[in-house]
Amino acid sequence: MMIGVILCGGQSLRMGTDKGLLNHQDKLWAKLAADKLTSIGLQVKFSVNPTQEEKYNNYFDKAHLITDAQSLDIKGPLLGVLSAHLANPNDDLFLLACDMLLMETDVLKKLKQTFAASKAFDAYIFIKNEQQ
Repeated sequence: MMIGVILCGGQSLRMGTDKGLLNHQDKLWAKLAADKLTSIGLQVKFSVNPTQEEKYNNYFDKAHLITDAQSLDIKGPLLGVLSAHLANPNDDLFLLACDMLLMETDVLKKLKQTFAASKAFDAYIFIKNEQQ
């Protein structure tokens, strides 16, 4: 099974505020990202750091939160990815950062279809104009 994981667990050092809880057109950034993955048929979970868990629990069901594994000695987005894998070891992960507001649903759908059509690769990365 494949699940969608919204990466929200940043430290917000540059932004100064939690990006996933910012609003755009009366919706949280994290919710906008989740809606995109839900629209392509994925169950969605939110990757958060321990300091965010209580705040996110005000907006999302605790069962849909994946808190960063404190046992891992790593930082950054990789911590969220590995924590999601540890929490869901038998599932394929479809990752989307909460701050990718302009990501088009058609692109996400194409990535999912490509993965389903060919298991030749362990990961698929969208590249446009030679940029990731």
